[in-house]
Amino acid sequence: MQLTEWRPSPSGPVSLAVRRVLEQTFQAKISAGTGPDEYIVRPEGVVGSVEVGNEHLTVRPKIDIDRVLFMVAYANDPYRWEDQLSSIGRVSSLVDGMAALFARACEPLLGRGLLRDYRAVEVDDRVVRGKVRWGVQARRYVPVPMALRHHVHDDDITENQVLRAACQVLRRGTLCAAASRDIARLWSVLRDLSALPHGAGSVDNLVWTRRNLHYRPAIELAKVILQGEMTDVVAGDVPVTGFTLVMHDVFEQFVRTALRNAWGASETEMPDSWKGKGLVLDHDSVVPLNPDLGWTSGGAWRFVGDVKYKKDERGKGQSADLYQALAYSVATGLPKATLIYGDGGDDRDHAVCHVGKVVRIRHLNLAQPPGRLLAQLRGIAASAVLTPADPAVSIATSGRAVPA
Repeated sequence: MQLTEWRPSPSGPVSLAVRRVLEQTFQAKISAGTGPDEYIVRPEGVVGSVEVGNEHLTVRPKIDIDRVLFMVAYANDPYRWEDQLSSIGRVSSLVDGMAALFARACEPLLGRGLLRDYRAVEVDDRVVRGKVRWGVQARRYVPVPMALRHHVHDDDITENQVLRAACQVLRRGTLCAAASRDIARLWSVLRDLSALPHGAGSVDNLVWTRRNLHYRPAIELAKVILQGEMTDVVAGDVPVTGFTLVMHDVFEQFVRTALRNAWGASETEMPDSWKGKGLVLDHDSVVPLNPDLGWTSGGAWRFVGDVKYKKDERGKGQSADLYQALAYSVATGLPKATLIYGDGGDDRDHAVCHVGKVVRIRHLNLAQPPGRLLAQLRGIAASAVLTPADPAVSIATSGRAVPA
């Protein structure tokens, strides 16, 4: 079955297992078709390829696959994305493209040799090496083998295990000959490492230093792949394997990275998430807020906004989105908030009655070449920051914004 996100399919038969996957994974809306046991399917915002038993299901993005790969590559490495994209050429499948991107991101790491570091190992042995785990050893009836903990220096560390796990996900997919060769060559280097114990969550625990910073682009791309792994899909007794991308997450991270680079902001000043960072709407801190885009500099709010990967049909913003942006403006104390849509009409500003706030509506053309799209985002960045006429807003210790 071949589908395209946000577009209804022709009426046709759909098995029960495939319907479950479409609803659970691709957020699809399924309605009755023109004939008996026929359905019309409209997937929403999730793309990828999966195998449901013996059936192959593909949901293509509404934009060219090259544009999706560009956003993924730029978000993970905004300085070398052109080299990565130019080396893989055009692809006809999202999974092929992701596999090629991942293989290219790993090539410099393999050329330098896999990163090595010290790690703790707990073993039972007859010869003491390292320290005895007395809490374990004291409960044993015999003196040997002894419970020991010692350190080894090798390449079986979290950074390499993350790459191995992502490579394993891609190997399960249906790849073209070139992508399959690239992943097989990468797997031959990584296959003897230990399995990653905590999936994509292991990436969040990594601390980036000068020792491992060169791994970060490949690790961040591996995180995207691991998050798209089909591990929690249940379709009865039918096995489900494959890879998906949530396009809103891809688009949001791309926009955030482009604006962050345009302003020269750090990840501390413009984090990936404001959840749990104290931004609230009310004085009692009962209503927390988590904008997609937020930038603070020198202890003052400079920008707040939200990203919407959907078409703004009327070109003036959707009501719920406008209310959301207004809440961010009120909570931060900024005079302006910005909504960035992935499609739509002309840009416009809404001056909100009585409260002295402005909600700015901006539309990106995702079909245009990468250079023009980045230029459009730089233009949004240049016009969105506070001007000397706008009051700066400091961040109170309680997390609420107050006038500076």
